[in-house]
Amino acid sequence: MGASASLLEKVSPELQAEINAEVEKLKADGVSEEDIATQMKEKYAAQLAAADSSDAIACINIAYSCPDDKAEEVRATFMEHATWMDEFYKGEEGKAYLIRMHFSTGKQLNDPMNPEGGTTGNTLFYINEQFVNKEAVGRHVENAQKNAYFEKFGGIMKDYGVAVGLGTEIYASIRNADEFAAYPDGVACINIAYCCPDDKAEEVKGVFVEHATWMEEFYKGDEGKEFLLKMHFSTAKQLNDPMNPEGGTTGNTLFYINELFTNKEAVGRHVENAQKNAYFEKFGGIMKDYGVAVGLGTDIYASIRN
Repeated sequence: MGASASLLEKVSPELQAEINAEVEKLKADGVSEEDIATQMKEKYAAQLAAADSSDAIACINIAYSCPDDKAEEVRATFMEHATWMDEFYKGEEGKAYLIRMHFSTGKQLNDPMNPEGGTTGNTLFYINEQFVNKEAVGRHVENAQKNAYFEKFGGIMKDYGVAVGLGTEIYASIRNADEFAAYPDGVACINIAYCCPDDKAEEVKGVFVEHATWMEEFYKGDEGKEFLLKMHFSTAKQLNDPMNPEGGTTGNTLFYINELFTNKEAVGRHVENAQKNAYFEKFGGIMKDYGVAVGLGTDIYASIRN
């Protein structure tokens, strides 16, 4: 239809399906590729222009680490936020702003590479939300602050937020646009948040792109879907005040790795095979030096269109 695959991924799954169905129908009717491209560009000009803007797909990625004895209180507040989001973003109008979200959690391990090595006494929480653009992120924050629970939410972010990214940009993904009616039983995540000096950011990103490239090959095709559901990597400058984007940056860059697997066994298989790569020594060093919330096998407890 004349639109790139990467551009199509930036529109909603429903719109992708609608466009693809129309394209197939026009092909079956004998319409030329050129005429199909013209018709689709005219009919979906606004949606595709929005997707092609520099602000297309912006994320809220927040990682928290709180004492275990505060975990239920924290989770309850996040569930209030998820319940509000379910209502605020319902229906077609909601899809014009929020693409998808999931919240996950897990105990913080003493050694993330050795799950048998015990836990720290802290619980990790991750908020992952994808919006159509940065304006939608701003609209979300503005409206979320109107809720009665938001004073608690803000306090949790201040006390326990270790990597607060508002408006982060996706730079690598696999099957990110796939939507599930329901997750398979036992779905498990790798959620890792990093904070590194700005002058190390390109080096760090280069290693993560190597990892993404390996994943593209390792998880390709239907066989890959038996283990990896989807993944996306995102990044942003760390803000001095996340609630005030005009307040400048800290001199650090945030990175987030979000990978969803069919079960915890698939997480273990992933780690085992990733370690065989030549780049993994650098990858492990980055995790040791800059990883601020390393969650392997985290559990999803809330999601929308994910």
